[in-house]
Amino acid sequence: MTTRELPIDGMPAPPGGSILLGIAGSHGVVAGPAVVIESGKMGFPRRRILPPEEGLEWDRFAAAVSAVQADLNGMLESLDGGGPEASILGAYLLMVGDETLAHAVGAQIRDKHRCADWAVAAATTSIASRLSAVDDPYIRKRGYDVDFVGERLVRALGGEAESDAAVQVTEPSIVVAHDLSPADTAAMMSASVVGFITEVGSRTSHTAIMARALAIAAVVGVKDALRRIESGDQLVLDGLRGTVVIGP
Repeated sequence: MTTRELPIDGMPAPPGGSILLGIAGSHGVVAGPAVVIESGKMGFPRRRILPPEEGLEWDRFAAAVSAVQADLNGMLESLDGGGPEASILGAYLLMVGDETLAHAVGAQIRDKHRCADWAVAAATTSIASRLSAVDDPYIRKRGYDVDFVGERLVRALGGEAESDAAVQVTEPSIVVAHDLSPADTAAMMSASVVGFITEVGSRTSHTAIMARALAIAAVVGVKDALRRIESGDQLVLDGLRGTVVIGP
């Protein structure tokens, strides 16, 4: 079944199917097979290094920073004009090259004798934890952004430039995940993704804002989506009503 646009009115559950309710994240009514992105942190090597290797690991980190910056710049260039989506990606771009992050990673390499992958993961986890403990809700949310930057850098260190959401989609599909970062959403432009469903999020989240800017249909805040939906299930996603129909 290829993805197609459907009439907005009248979307009863098919015999043997079911309907999940969520929040309308981005308008659009589409149908297609599900591609489920399993939740969980990606793995990375935890290797102790010798002092002579410190320079090499720092160079690996610097190369990863350049790769992620190039990736984010490419996404920015693909957007038409400014807008909130450009501001979101621009903030990530600044965070990747932030001196505080570089100093923290350098300390992990130099003082803890950790390889670059481990150093990035440890440094970003520590920074994110500190931000998440702050009372201000805006600052707390930045902890999530730091986690994303760390994952993006670790992915680059491992030679993986694209997000899981983009890599796993080979035909017009609807991505189902616990959560997606705004950059993951932007990466869907070059993949065959016509809509996505997440278990968390709100209409005002950065990911939903990005989806609307890119005209990708989305329903967020769908409880137990990963438990109820399997890859290959035929879905009808209504980003106007905030509903997901799972076919039989």
